[in-house]
Amino acid sequence: MLYNFKVKLEVVWLLFIAVGLIIIHDQMFGAFLPGANGLVGHDFSLGLPALLDHYYWTINNGIFSQPWFTPSFCGGIPVFASPLGSFAVSEFLVNFFDPLTAIRVTMLLFSIIGFVGAWLLLRGPFALSIQGAAVGAALFQFNSFFAHRMIVGHSGFHSFMLAPLLAWLLLRGIGGEKSCSKSQSLYYTILAALVLTYPIWSASAHLLVPMVLAVTAIGLIYQLRNGKWSWEFWFRLAGTIVLFFTLVMAKLVAVFAYLEQFSRTHYKLPGADGIYNSLELIFRSLFIAPPHELAKATMKNQQWLLDRHEFEYNITWVALLLILLGAGDWLWKNRQFWSKVSTIQWLITGLMVFVIATPVAVNIYTPEWNAILKQIPIIKSSSNLVRWFCAYIPIGALAAALALDRIAPGRSKGVAAASMAISAIIIINFNTDREFYAKQSYNPAPIVDAYNQEKSADWSPSITALSVNLNNKRQIVLLGNRNDAVLKGYSSLFCYQPIFGYRLESFPWKPLHPGSVLDVANGLYNMKNPACYVAPEENNCKPGGHFLASQINEINNFVNYRPFTFKYPKNYEKARFVSSTVGILLLLILMFPILITVKSWTQVLIKEKK
Repeated sequence: MLYNFKVKLEVVWLLFIAVGLIIIHDQMFGAFLPGANGLVGHDFSLGLPALLDHYYWTINNGIFSQPWFTPSFCGGIPVFASPLGSFAVSEFLVNFFDPLTAIRVTMLLFSIIGFVGAWLLLRGPFALSIQGAAVGAALFQFNSFFAHRMIVGHSGFHSFMLAPLLAWLLLRGIGGEKSCSKSQSLYYTILAALVLTYPIWSASAHLLVPMVLAVTAIGLIYQLRNGKWSWEFWFRLAGTIVLFFTLVMAKLVAVFAYLEQFSRTHYKLPGADGIYNSLELIFRSLFIAPPHELAKATMKNQQWLLDRHEFEYNITWVALLLILLGAGDWLWKNRQFWSKVSTIQWLITGLMVFVIATPVAVNIYTPEWNAILKQIPIIKSSSNLVRWFCAYIPIGALAAALALDRIAPGRSKGVAAASMAISAIIIINFNTDREFYAKQSYNPAPIVDAYNQEKSADWSPSITALSVNLNNKRQIVLLGNRNDAVLKGYSSLFCYQPIFGYRLESFPWKPLHPGSVLDVANGLYNMKNPACYVAPEENNCKPGGHFLASQINEINNFVNYRPFTFKYPKNYEKARFVSSTVGILLLLILMFPILITVKSWTQVLIKEKK
């Protein structure tokens, strides 16, 4: 009876902590959406107009319709084929909430997913105590990478919070837990593949590599802790990656067809001046404060300013203290461990060091090393790889949780230590200086007002003209809110669209001009045919080509947010067939246990009636 009472107390404590953390997280970071001055992060100038644009599309085509193109920006651009083209949770929510509220709800939802995913990972495969798992989950939930990227306007980064859930699916039922069957293992692999596809759809494909690195490192820590190699983990990871590529094959074919026209390999790739500086940047980012000023002095080959938000990876000094105390306790109690380490453990340790060292290595600059990096796909098109530091966040949260269980074993000590640790995490976050985020510059009110504005029954969104911003001297200026032209039914001629370069270096804007989209000159409408960006040969045009004067039906559909006839990129239809077939097959496999359960319940009910 006493045991049950203690268990119930622990559950009550956990629920109190979990609900409290969720509310505090939302109030702490949601307060910047918008801030006290009514403004939000500068990169919402890209994301909020894009959400409104997506809403306009769904008005005419339905919630689950995917737009291939949009007329709202730069005279017409691809959406489906863009790495920034997003079909995330916020795109669904914008059908029920205004764009800014959709972002805040997304942040709240993924804050919960991050906490729950970390909790499942720590309590399940790692079999930690309730208090140890709670601290690890809290550290991950309050990581500064997720929260501050969201409030600065990098809303696609919310997919990072899926990392612990992904690790849990890959480790569930292996070794420490009750072993699962082959069918269950396949089930978890399919679910992991579906989770891994989400960053592709939520405009955060650049987070895939650090997320996979983090999950791999967690898998290696699990194997090292158990003292044995697990082929099942590697089979699940390999299966997840294979299924991932088949599921997103159609999207990838379209994206690479688009990127082929606009390579970003001309951007410099910055890095720290030596391994020591790279390690210091990581250490400060994880445990102290964003070292953006240090980065200015120690990073070489910089082309673009890496401001504070680029170095937000903090899991607080609480994690550092726990890791140091836990490591010290382990070393003291295992002074002769060198003689006890098996060959397998050495192999696992070597692999783990290699995986963990990767984000450090790619953020070191030497001319020779930089030349090698600039030859690697994806990396060569990046403007920085500092974002790979996020791989250390789930690893650090796991290490801190393991440490707490070591230094504070037992319920009473564990609950007391966990309560102090979680309180410290909250206090540190409350006292963090966020003046940089409080002084952000983008005004979301026009977007929110346009969304909420009452519209007549026959109203339908459309783009009628191209616009530019002029200063007092009648010179074109690139304002931060230039994508807001969509509010007036205009497409900003010189929009904010990073795929064309941060200063539109690669944008083939001619012969666009301010004025009606239906202006015709030299047989061309005043509107890009975005199909020419992704399939120029198939559509008999060049990248940046315009709608022809003969394409009146196509341009009318396009500017009124409706699909128009065009030819897909080479191999797209084959890729779509593969993705669709595999997707349907996997859904049937996932539904099979449910159907069997429903069938058995039905049979029971029939027997009872008889």
